[in-house]
Amino acid sequence: MGAVAAGRPPAGRLRKHHESGRTISSEQQHPASGGQPASVDAPPRPAPIGWRAARNRQRGGAGHGRRGLRIALVVLGLVFFVAVSGWLARFFTTENSERDQILTLLQAEASGDAHRMLAQLGVCNREAACVATVQRDAAGERGTGSLRILALSSPTAYAIQPTEGETRVAWKQGSRLPVVQCVLVHRHGGVLTGMKVDLERISAPIGNTRDCPPAR
Repeated sequence: MGAVAAGRPPAGRLRKHHESGRTISSEQQHPASGGQPASVDAPPRPAPIGWRAARNRQRGGAGHGRRGLRIALVVLGLVFFVAVSGWLARFFTTENSERDQILTLLQAEASGDAHRMLAQLGVCNREAACVATVQRDAAGERGTGSLRILALSSPTAYAIQPTEGETRVAWKQGSRLPVVQCVLVHRHGGVLTGMKVDLERISAPIGNTRDCPPAR
């Protein structure tokens, strides 16, 4: 019992140090003369609270910035889509407007109503020759039956700047033979505000194979 077991320090050389909560040997507390103290790994020191808070604020600010940029891009895309959709709607409305106005003019002609024809024609009302042509058209093309447009060729179609030209229109009423006439069309306005269509004058019937003369 007097002998010390190999590999174990004497019982009296172990003490508990309550300050640190760890058990160390006397050799570790008081190293031998000329020796170096045994290495004891110290626990990692926690990062300062202020530094962590600053890092979190930086990360949070960067995240908010990216979210704000994404929202701004989405809003910008929606605005662009709405603007383009509105412009296309006005553009195709203009194309339909020319056909609708010419159809209304021909219906007045087919019913023999010269006054209603002149109400749709701008320049014609200031030209005696044009007024006489309208009166002859209303008297000569008066008929019965449904009216339909057979063909319409417009040199101003899809124009995005002010222009004018003679639109060639072939139409038929009831069982009568087709009629071909030229209608002077004036387009004005702009890309952003939209193009508008005005009818200026109408010609007497021309041959079915003839083209309309250039606008003068």
